[in-house]
Amino acid sequence: MPGYVDPYSQVPGQQPPGYPQGPYPRPPKKPKKSVWKRWWMICIYIILGLSVIANLGGGGSDAASSGSSAATDSKGKQATTKETNAAEKKAGIGTPVTSDELTMTVTAFKCGVSVADPIEDLSPQGQFCKMSVTIKNDGSDQATVDDSQIKVKDAKGNEYSTSSDTVFVDGSIFLKQINPGNKLTGVAYYDVPVGTTPVTAEFRGSILSSAAEVSLS
Repeated sequence: MPGYVDPYSQVPGQQPPGYPQGPYPRPPKKPKKSVWKRWWMICIYIILGLSVIANLGGGGSDAASSGSSAATDSKGKQATTKETNAAEKKAGIGTPVTSDELTMTVTAFKCGVSVADPIEDLSPQGQFCKMSVTIKNDGSDQATVDDSQIKVKDAKGNEYSTSSDTVFVDGSIFLKQINPGNKLTGVAYYDVPVGTTPVTAEFRGSILSSAAEVSLS
């Protein structure tokens, strides 16, 4: 047939007539949005911005709160220090101290004294120190007291008990009974080295009770 061209008879690689030359044109690609303009990145920006604003707004309050706390802590520490110092300060001569259900008051203390025993003259190994005390029973039962419940210490911490040689001296506190509400007055003697002066007395109302301290200086 005149003018008819068999498409299958074309030379390989040759385009049939009527077809566009070259490859088919592709539609243009849509430009991708920048990652910084996507919606989830915008949300992150907003959250970060709000966080920064919140931190800036609360900084002054935190600083003021910290300053207030520091001031409070400082005052609290000062008060605690004063209370501790007051607690560490021992009672002195003439001040009552309590241990268990007994209250003791040291009324006088002196070293280098002589002791008059009704049976024989007493000679100390060092020197005698005499303590005059008053003990009151604040409990509801009869109490037995003894001068062995009162010990003294020197400035080095050495502890001294009462002298067994002075048990029968007039006024010595040796296994005395005190009824509830009553009090007794007596003396206790200590044999300490010459030149040593006890500075603290410790009184225990019972074997298991804690010691009440009295400053002797």
